[in-house]
Amino acid sequence: MIRGAICIRGGAVMGNLFVLMRCLKDIEGCILLKLNKPMISVIVPVYNAEKYLSRCIDSILQQTYKNIEIILVDDGSLDKSRVICDDYANRYENISSYHQKNQGQGAARNYGLDRCHGDYIGFVDSDDYIALDMYEYLYGLIVKNRTDCASVSFKFTTDDREKLNNDNELISVYENEDVLEQHLLESTTTTGSHSVCRCLFKAESLTDVRFPTGMINEDIPFKFAALSHVERMANSNLIKYYYYQKSESTTRGAFKEKDLDLFKATTMLVDMARPYNEKIQVLAKAKHERSFFSILARIAFYGSGVSKERKNEIVKICQASLRKNFIFLLKMPLPISRKVLILLFVMNYSMTELCILIAKKLLSVRG
Repeated sequence: MIRGAICIRGGAVMGNLFVLMRCLKDIEGCILLKLNKPMISVIVPVYNAEKYLSRCIDSILQQTYKNIEIILVDDGSLDKSRVICDDYANRYENISSYHQKNQGQGAARNYGLDRCHGDYIGFVDSDDYIALDMYEYLYGLIVKNRTDCASVSFKFTTDDREKLNNDNELISVYENEDVLEQHLLESTTTTGSHSVCRCLFKAESLTDVRFPTGMINEDIPFKFAALSHVERMANSNLIKYYYYQKSESTTRGAFKEKDLDLFKATTMLVDMARPYNEKIQVLAKAKHERSFFSILARIAFYGSGVSKERKNEIVKICQASLRKNFIFLLKMPLPISRKVLILLFVMNYSMTELCILIAKKLLSVRG
């Protein structure tokens, strides 16, 4: 009995030693991984962002992931943004500051892409900010799931501070054309989800991909092109990116002629989707047709910055497209609220616009 007990104990000890050795090996691997973490390049296009730029840069500097280079590209700012960029570059070795004549956000991002050195590439807009562990988390998603790209969720906010994220983590991994299908599905149903800012890409995925220049909404064709070079992608529901919305924000201001670039961007998307399967083509078309609704909604909710004649012309064009593709859009996975608004816009846009205006005034009085 004693001899048997000794044998059992000996086996238990050997088993525990084996587990301990494995744990030590895992710890050693983690230490080596931390010591040899690849570089992440974060490109920040800057234009007239003096009020928010320091907060943006500080949120990147304070990342728990330390091997980061920050590339600031001042796109001909007229305020003190240029000075702020240079000041940070002088104080921190991992920050570079570049300046170019005003050419738009796409050109500024391309300038950064041509000068970055990282194994992974991310983007942050100069008036936004990120969770302090965003890049550590994104890199972890890529490593754990053996993917070429990873993304987190985002939140529109008017607050200056990061919110606590209490969601239960949900990670989804997609392969091959499923990557593009999921991206188009999400970008068609969720405002802002086409942004590249909530993603981390392997640098090799972006070798031959650049943003279109001279237009806004350049993220739409760029992200599709980038993801077409991605074999596996991991998506997380955790909020790590914060789109800061201010009263003068261009994303919420009155409609302007430049907003019609949305049609150009989604037309490019439809053309890029042609070589892929039918589902991808249909979702790209849905994104394009939804853009007509987006323009009408922009005018209805935020007003128009163009002449009355031009506004009426644009409304007429958008209404005609929505009428033509009404049944098609109803079959798409759009939120019910969007489908109801599409119906109202098609039936009587002027009356719907008036009702929205009255509702906004009533809400402002209550507030």
